[in-house]
Amino acid sequence: MVGSANLTSGLIANIESALVLSGTIHDQPIAECWTLAEELWEHSAAHPWTATEPSPDIDRFEPDLLGLLQRAVPVGSTISTLAEGRPNLIVDITEHGVYVETGRSRSRQAGAQLVPAWMLQLAWDYLQRYGELSNRYLLAADGLNVKRSSAVCAILARLPGITVTSTKPIVLRAGRTAPANPPQ
Repeated sequence: MVGSANLTSGLIANIESALVLSGTIHDQPIAECWTLAEELWEHSAAHPWTATEPSPDIDRFEPDLLGLLQRAVPVGSTISTLAEGRPNLIVDITEHGVYVETGRSRSRQAGAQLVPAWMLQLAWDYLQRYGELSNRYLLAADGLNVKRSSAVCAILARLPGITVTSTKPIVLRAGRTAPANPPQ
């Protein structure tokens, strides 16, 4: 079996992909896959990783945003998505992100899913800079390219000074006037 549990997460949003080949290591397709895997394993940019290594700083909240989240979105609270009103249980807030359990993750017995800090931080920074953020721009590949946009918008909407000016499409506004013509 050849595949990656992360292959499409950044491209499409959590679709897993794998290919099952049968035969021997000497059959051309299997030998080519093996060779490619060995080349990647030995590549100079590859390095060993263990779960005890700290995440890069990009995967962490800035302290101010982390504090705001911890005060405004208490662990154990339920927040609703803005467009559909679907409940999301806030299971934990860590420096690496917010763990959210949705009806879908609960029905699949998948437990709480991480909304990574970088997604919330990027959206927050944009909202603070330009004063307004739409769900469309948050999702767009030529925008912020954040695929957990419903959760991100629902969480940010709970922060002080943030108002929801539209739910279809979702538009958030910071408590100040936006500069003229922000990129949307």
